[in-house]
Amino acid sequence: MSSRCSVLRFPYLTKSSTRYSSIRHSSTRHSSTDSTLSHIPIAIIGSGPTGLLLSSILSRYSLPHQIYTSSPSLPSHPQAHFINTRTVEILKSAFPKIYDAVKLTMPSPSGWRYFRFGTGVGSNAQSLGTQDNFTTPSYERLRALSSVRPMNLSQDKFVGILAEAIPPSQPIKYSHKLHSITDSPSSSSKKTLTFSNGSQITASYVIGCDGSNSTVREIAGIERKELVHQNLINVHFHIKKGHMTKSILENPAMLHFVYNSSNVAVYVCHSLETDPSVWVMQIPFFPPYQSPSDFPSSKVLDLISKNFDLPASSISLISVKPWKMSSSITDRYVSGNVVLAGDAAHVFPPAGGLGMNTGLQDVHNLGWRLKTGKIEKYEEERRKIAINNDKFSVSNYNKTLNVARVLGLDNRLNDLFIDSLKGMPFLSDDAKKGMWEQGYNAALGVMKVLESQNPIVETLRKKVQRLLDAENGLPLVFPEVELGFSYGVDGPVGTVREGGRFPKLELEFRNEKVDVKDLIVRLENKMEEIWPVSVVIGEDLDGLEDAEYEGTRVMFVKVVEQEEGKEEGLEMIDGEGDFKKLLEESGLENAKAILVRPDGHVGRIYK
Repeated sequence: MSSRCSVLRFPYLTKSSTRYSSIRHSSTRHSSTDSTLSHIPIAIIGSGPTGLLLSSILSRYSLPHQIYTSSPSLPSHPQAHFINTRTVEILKSAFPKIYDAVKLTMPSPSGWRYFRFGTGVGSNAQSLGTQDNFTTPSYERLRALSSVRPMNLSQDKFVGILAEAIPPSQPIKYSHKLHSITDSPSSSSKKTLTFSNGSQITASYVIGCDGSNSTVREIAGIERKELVHQNLINVHFHIKKGHMTKSILENPAMLHFVYNSSNVAVYVCHSLETDPSVWVMQIPFFPPYQSPSDFPSSKVLDLISKNFDLPASSISLISVKPWKMSSSITDRYVSGNVVLAGDAAHVFPPAGGLGMNTGLQDVHNLGWRLKTGKIEKYEEERRKIAINNDKFSVSNYNKTLNVARVLGLDNRLNDLFIDSLKGMPFLSDDAKKGMWEQGYNAALGVMKVLESQNPIVETLRKKVQRLLDAENGLPLVFPEVELGFSYGVDGPVGTVREGGRFPKLELEFRNEKVDVKDLIVRLENKMEEIWPVSVVIGEDLDGLEDAEYEGTRVMFVKVVEQEEGKEEGLEMIDGEGDFKKLLEESGLENAKAILVRPDGHVGRIYK
């Protein structure tokens, strides 16, 4: 054990501590020519997770705002469900009440630690492989990099928790469908928003958090290109708890991948413990030879019944809708004082659970910038992350097809077949459809061997399990992507680099271990008026007393060998010298100090 002690000291305010953002001033100002209209400094359009978390961030910074949504109520479809490690870090640090509520509400981890592969979900199904996500090298790596663990909660329940955090003084404005955004006649820095119900407001900023079909994006004329990867039938259904088979209850999983001669499908279990249990099924279909009309409710119900070995009377269909699994990233995130975040700005395949989490991390970046009135770098930083996350999600989607390929189903052959049929103008459309259906049914027919006692099944099972053990299927967590994304210099996750998340570093503060990123939030919370804080940490802070960073309040944390108790400020003690070790591991032995931004990312390295 090292006898060396490190002490972090703070704070010294910089000149930026007296600055206030233009948005803050506008909260108390009303237009003379628009005097009949209410002025909302920040209008958030959309009541999904992104918009709701942004509301909590703005409330924390005392920024007046209002959420408007075209929906008459909060959504009830479970949709996304995985809350990744970086998002959990943000919630636990800045919004502990939200974090505690999610932790209390989410299903037991034992119910979502597995992915299962088989010919069905029920007791008559053949198991083809199991992936224990809590024992993989990726999960162990994650444990070393963060003090929190990912969470799993259906988006509708998560949205409910986020909505409860909104102050009663500014309830969500439901049934407010945005109709237009126009320049305010009284000020070039304001927009006039008109809703379909006839109401109007003015706003200094309009934040589009209104999803993939964003009205804000459309009105602002911000373009995007969409690439469709797969057409799916998305089925939301319930199963009464008393009707659930013993096999399903004793073999829980977050995802069940099903391959049989009737269909290929993925079942997402959102909650096995509730009554009724909540599920989503996704079935691929293939235009132009299949369409949503080929999947009436009666057929969908029959498929679920067979896959679960349950009578149809045990299953309640909530919705059956087509869905395009696609990628799209807008050309811009910011157009004047109109800003996009979440699905309004980017959409990618759900493989890896990066969609909702990227949106939540968008507003974590945007929120403190709105407080300082400096949003210029928001688009540059977050669009880069979306591009990378889209590429990674597409790669993950392709990895989900690896098991099917081992079993003899290769979507690439189907794509080639469809393309070849397009090149046969001498055949009628009906003839082409008939040929495709014969090929498709023959491909599914190969799956009949999986439902038999043929010895080849055991060979296939071993191949599938080897693939899963090598993490060549779909892992649950991705440390390098979840925690390693950078707004500047790329490098190994867990090291200090400009733009990257400041690594896990827990030091003693007032007799308890505190991560440096959490310390920033604590400093902000101690202020009479919460303002975004950047912290400069280092052994030698001479000459840095006037350091500034994008309108934040800069506080200084001095690293010393032992507690002196004389200098002005507070102290953090590191008995193992972990701060110096971290710099050495990052190749920054000679670094003078590190500036950590309000969002926990490294803003500057002083050498």
